[in-house]
Amino acid sequence: MTERGGKVKAKVAKKGDLTANKLSALVRRNVNTSNTILMTDVYKGYLRISNFMEHRTINHQQWYVDGDIHTNRIESFWAILKRGIIGQYHKVSLHQLPK
Repeated sequence: MTERGGKVKAKVAKKGDLTANKLSALVRRNVNTSNTILMTDVYKGYLRISNFMEHRTINHQQWYVDGDIHTNRIESFWAILKRGIIGQYHKVSLHQLPK
């Protein structure tokens, strides 16, 4: 997660953690849902989030930016992290990744 103009909050997630219920709970724990617009891609796990907060999506198969709706900041974070791992360490185990 990232706040525009703010910090990034990242967490290692297992494949089973990416369900609609678990993602909704994660957002509720970490986001002021009454004062925030969440912007995501169209992953189906995010569908229920619009039930409790404003949620806008961007379909990357059609475009990457639609006005102020985009996920470029968090996508850039992951790209830089992956490049750092590949360039410096070549591989990081799941045990070490949270650090």
